[in-house]
Amino acid sequence: MSSKTPSTMKRSEPSSTTVMPLPLMKKVKLGIGKAAAFVERDISNTTGGSGSKPRTNAPPSRGLRHFSMKVCEKVEEKGTTTYNEVADELVSEIKAADEQAARERGEHVPVLSTDKKNNEDKNIRRRVYDALNVLMAMDIITKDKKEITWHGLPGSQDCQSAGLGSMNMISGLSRSQRMQKLEEERLARQEEVKRKKECLEELLVQNVCFRNLLSRNHGMEMHERQMRNNAATPEKIPLPLIVVNTNSRTVVQCEMTPDRTNVNFDFSLPFEINDDNQILKRLGMNYTSREALQQSLPQELNRYLDDSGIIDSVVQS
Repeated sequence: MSSKTPSTMKRSEPSSTTVMPLPLMKKVKLGIGKAAAFVERDISNTTGGSGSKPRTNAPPSRGLRHFSMKVCEKVEEKGTTTYNEVADELVSEIKAADEQAARERGEHVPVLSTDKKNNEDKNIRRRVYDALNVLMAMDIITKDKKEITWHGLPGSQDCQSAGLGSMNMISGLSRSQRMQKLEEERLARQEEVKRKKECLEELLVQNVCFRNLLSRNHGMEMHERQMRNNAATPEKIPLPLIVVNTNSRTVVQCEMTPDRTNVNFDFSLPFEINDDNQILKRLGMNYTSREALQQSLPQELNRYLDDSGIIDSVVQS
């Protein structure tokens, strides 16, 4: 009988497998760059399998951050688009960028086989699809059948709490629409600043006219008192006033309400109406010196009038 030697069985050590926890999704602040970083983290968790290895030889223009930002910018720029439209444009742009980079390096543009070309196109379209899914999960875009609509970056509540009302109102618009709205707002504010400068200039002229009128009347009163030995001052015309002048042959009909608050004039010939400011300007009282303005106006206002050039309208050269 042949004796069988029992075989010694070695117990294999259990393979140590490390399960990497998925990174937590952090709240995204307002900004395309941070939204794209969130998209990159999420795509890296969904597209890679358990045994997949990170690509180390991918060109810099094919990174997930690049794809995420491009997809986000495309949808934001168009406002309403489709997956095929975004994917087709990105495929064309990336190919054109690779060819341009090859020309700049002095290399020949590589001619890819049909299979390799199709694989690269599929890879780009798969990245676009993943990025769109993440943007939709973050409520940055909305999808209705094949139509993709830009909804807005997260952070509108932060804008509202910070007092950025206008930014909150346009956060849901596309990039071109936002640029148009901001340009309209810029032009409107420029017109408002221009109007306020004109109003400030008119108030400055009025202030100079009134000060010159007070000085003139005070000097005339002192002279008349000396000449008449403290006689009664002549009658004064209160301000504001309106002067209506017309031809001497004009027939004027005047009607006044019983409470004397409204007066209606009917002229048979052309007429002209001037208020007190225009009359004082015609009398040459709308000019003064810088020294007089520095004494009568606050220092900050004088500095602004000088910097903006408004002071030149009342200072004699």
